[in-house]
Amino acid sequence: MISEKDLEIEKTIKEFILTEFLPGEDPAALTDETLLVTTGVLDSIATLKLINFLEERFQIAIEAHEADWEHLNTVTEMAGLPLRPLVGRVVLRRIRRRYAATGIGPGALPLLAERMRDNLGTLATLLEGKPYLLGRTPTLADVAAFAQLACMRRYAEQRLLDEVPVVGAWLERIAAVPPVAAALAS
Repeated sequence: MISEKDLEIEKTIKEFILTEFLPGEDPAALTDETLLVTTGVLDSIATLKLINFLEERFQIAIEAHEADWEHLNTVTEMAGLPLRPLVGRVVLRRIRRRYAATGIGPGALPLLAERMRDNLGTLATLLEGKPYLLGRTPTLADVAAFAQLACMRRYAEQRLLDEVPVVGAWLERIAAVPPVAAALAS
């Protein structure tokens, strides 16, 4: 169900597009799903102007990877951008509550880091002398473990991986396996 806030955001975006890029066009012709970038309504200069408007009007920062046709091709796609920071805060609050309910708080971080070091050490032992967990070729075990650890490379926990170069090299090997690389790229 679309909220009043969503409708207001979509209306504001439509008005800007009609005024700046489609002057004189019938407003009814611009629907929430009208393709804007892939049909040429928005070229690169217009897209930059639109991004500037969205950032200023909704007090958001559009990341470079979001400034493409996959995020800006329709009004519906654009309308989700201003809500992203709110969703992030809601998710963070829920995660904090879940951890607090189990007794895990900021004071437990050193213990959790130590447990992760132990687990990475065990993984390094399993990889000793082998390119993959079970030998010379990657298996489902490699992919399953990779799926759990790969995200650490994007966060402060990267430092834990840096302490175990064998595991870091193994993560790179798994990431280079063509089906895994294709999945990561999508």
